[in-house]
Amino acid sequence: MATPLPVVLGHEGGGVVERVGAAVTTVEPGDHVVLSYHSCGRCKPCMSSHAAYCDNVWAANFAGARLDGSNGLHVAHGAEPHGHFFGQSSFATHALTHQRNTIKVPRDLPLDVLAPLGCGLQTGAGVVLKALAVPAGASFAVFGVGAVCLAAVMAAHVAGATTIVTVGVDAGRLDLARDLGATHLVDPGRVEDLTGALRAVDERGLE
Repeated sequence: MATPLPVVLGHEGGGVVERVGAAVTTVEPGDHVVLSYHSCGRCKPCMSSHAAYCDNVWAANFAGARLDGSNGLHVAHGAEPHGHFFGQSSFATHALTHQRNTIKVPRDLPLDVLAPLGCGLQTGAGVVLKALAVPAGASFAVFGVGAVCLAAVMAAHVAGATTIVTVGVDAGRLDLARDLGATHLVDPGRVEDLTGALRAVDERGLE
């Protein structure tokens, strides 16, 4: 199923809390927050602290409405836009969120830097540190130089991987990958045999 249109998108964001509902206990007006994916808070994965595997992930993040089916976005004229994308629709001037996907952060840290923690950085780092559990001394390759991939590079460095290869075509981002911990850079547009180039780094292959 596709997210209904028109829709206000935005799946990671940062901002300052303006108002809270009566049941909210984790944040208050004036708090600086980052926004992440939404979850139902009631299913077995949610109750066991694995909200990323929420049984209701579609309804919570992609249905264009709250979990009860209501929509908090309205316009005076024209088609009503769908909202609550990832429980936030953070491309809007103001975002309506739930306390489950609204995380308080220190006020002295820049929100524009913290905002990607809500999805891209935790995804890339989570794959390395949790899903793959990359061990110290490992060889590791990342294909791509976007936010998720660069987060994976940083996490692999933190995990103690000794060989970290970043594969990408953007020279500037490849340089950034080196600054973040990559030990080897490969531009597939500049090599005839990508597999050979990777095996030249580690003949046993990379994870």
